[in-house]
Amino acid sequence: YIPATQMAKDNGIATLANMIIMGSLLENHPELSFDGTEELVNKLVPPKKAALVELNMKALTMGAQYK
Repeated sequence: YIPATQMAKDNGIATLANMIIMGSLLENHPELSFDGTEELVNKLVPPKKAALVELNMKALTMGAQYK
């Protein structure tokens, strides 16, 4: 269990609970990898919403660091 919704709300990124869960999955499942994640997020986020890259990476990192 990871309290992703509460973690997201507490960190001002309430809409990114799904990314917290993804970060946890990437970190805790050996068949998955965190490598290349930032590059992929950069490709998927439109240039005019570039500020979302940092927020998405923050959420992914929070999930990866959750114990």
